[in-house]
Amino acid sequence: MKNTKIIITILFAALLLASCTPWGSPNKYVSIFTGTKALTLGFLKGLPPDEIYAPEANEVMPFQVGVEIQNQGSKDIEGGYLVLAVEQNFMKIMGWGSQYDITPIGASGERIAFSLDGKSDINPYGQKELYTVDITPLSIGDQRVQHTANLVVTACYDYITEMSRDVCIDTDIYNVNPTEKTCQANDISVSGGQGAPVEVTLVEVKMLPGQGYVIPQFIIHVKNSGGGQVLESSKISDACSSLPLTYDDINVIDVDEVRFSRFSTRGGQIECTPDKIKLKNEEGKTRCQLRPGALSSSDIITYTTPLYVKLSYGYSHTISKQVLMKNILAD
Repeated sequence: MKNTKIIITILFAALLLASCTPWGSPNKYVSIFTGTKALTLGFLKGLPPDEIYAPEANEVMPFQVGVEIQNQGSKDIEGGYLVLAVEQNFMKIMGWGSQYDITPIGASGERIAFSLDGKSDINPYGQKELYTVDITPLSIGDQRVQHTANLVVTACYDYITEMSRDVCIDTDIYNVNPTEKTCQANDISVSGGQGAPVEVTLVEVKMLPGQGYVIPQFIIHVKNSGGGQVLESSKISDACSSLPLTYDDINVIDVDEVRFSRFSTRGGQIECTPDKIKLKNEEGKTRCQLRPGALSSSDIITYTTPLYVKLSYGYSHTISKQVLMKNILAD
């Protein structure tokens, strides 16, 4: 009995100690649904090197490019693409690491498909992966002493932004009912992001009068804060290929769902105009309102309920690095 009490005491102390450390409570310091990052990518230090030698014709002097990617957002990435493009007159891609599936793109680059888990309780920083590519520099000719070549890496993927905030629904717009209201229909200012590169920054809340009913209206403001390019979701493969994009393919965000109480866009009670937000100077908005007559003004005077917004879009990031190619024959 005495030994049992000792064991219980030790276990309790261990649990108490764990709860006081970041390991015991990972979300104490990292919030999953905040921030404006999703995928981050960068070159591994020294891969590629700042300088390489351009060989003589028919010689092979390969080097490696290392690309590190991490999903620091709140949602998983499925079916993303990673592309490395080189100047084909000066370099040739030999292949990505053998453990990856490779899809060639044009003459100047190759791509791979990838998936990365987002932030979670188990991994509050998101999944990270390192990819390597073997590159062979080509001869720059006898007359050229050196050449500065560009290496460009682009990542393309689908992503989702979700926001939920309490909103006040007021059916007594003109304050004719003597009953005291429990809330005020105020605008919702949002900061800190939602764990995605596109963030909802403001929701203007309005209660429009009707004949015996009230029409809640929400003007939802969004912003691209991730430092990359917003794309039409169906165009992420094209964006990471040699295919061109049009004006209609970029800066487009789908309004997937808006809902509060028992009403939603999917249920047909709420209509958003436009249902595809077109960003201008990285910002845009949509106007969502309840169908006339759906909410009687004789219903509950005021109440608080969560307003849920879901947006979907494609996204891309691009990084580049210059590599100095020195003619080996010039030394």
